[in-house]
Amino acid sequence: MKVTKSTNYKRREMKQLDMVYLMKVALHVKDMNDIKNIEMINKKCGVAIHSLKVNPWFTSERDVNQFCRIFNPPTCNCTLLPVDESILMKVENIRNYIFDSFVFSTT
Repeated sequence: MKVTKSTNYKRREMKQLDMVYLMKVALHVKDMNDIKNIEMINKKCGVAIHSLKVNPWFTSERDVNQFCRIFNPPTCNCTLLPVDESILMKVENIRNYIFDSFVFSTT
């Protein structure tokens, strides 16, 4: 049996995403294992991960801590999770952090 292609079939060419769009994809990743997999695809994906200025919206504090230790983004998005104090001291900006854990002294 011979398979024939229709006459209007056009071979599709591969398109590459710009680094800005790769960075947007990385921001929607759920855990650190996916970040590691994306980083190992090719050099361009690795550069996109390292170029992020904020960590993705992770669902576990372990992933937030690990990402901030490895990639050192200037902004830490805590996603309302308890993040290590050492991480918070290194970053320039902190997003979505619960400040109830701080004890303010008035003396």
